[in-house]
Amino acid sequence: MLSDLKQTVRNPVAWKSVRIDRVCRSTLAAESLALLAAADHVLFIRENMMKLLGSKVPISIECYIDSKGLIELIEKTKDPTEKRLIVTMAEIREMVERGEMTVVQIPSKRMPADVLTKRGVDCCVLREHLTFNGFAD
Repeated sequence: MLSDLKQTVRNPVAWKSVRIDRVCRSTLAAESLALLAAADHVLFIRENMMKLLGSKVPISIECYIDSKGLIELIEKTKDPTEKRLIVTMAEIREMVERGEMTVVQIPSKRMPADVLTKRGVDCCVLREHLTFNGFAD
């Protein structure tokens, strides 16, 4: 979704919930694969938007996660133990180091996507996020 950039800046939104293609030995491995898939998807969207809007329009990518362990792996304060996770983390680290995206840790209570995947989660967090970004009134 896009709006008139002169009035308000709005973000394109893409979301999907699917099983990942491979079996993971840990939650951390699954979260890193999900982050990598999301980053690839958003980079594709950004490249197309830059073609539409002109490359002079800066489009930054911020990925919000609630996994402290994943942040530690990205910032290299912790090393992965699984061989496949080492490769996935190397790809994510390269994207961050090249400036293609930033990864920000948010408290689990503030994760807007939880309402889409978990039972019993209050939808107010998602509603606040959408309102703040201009998608809802």
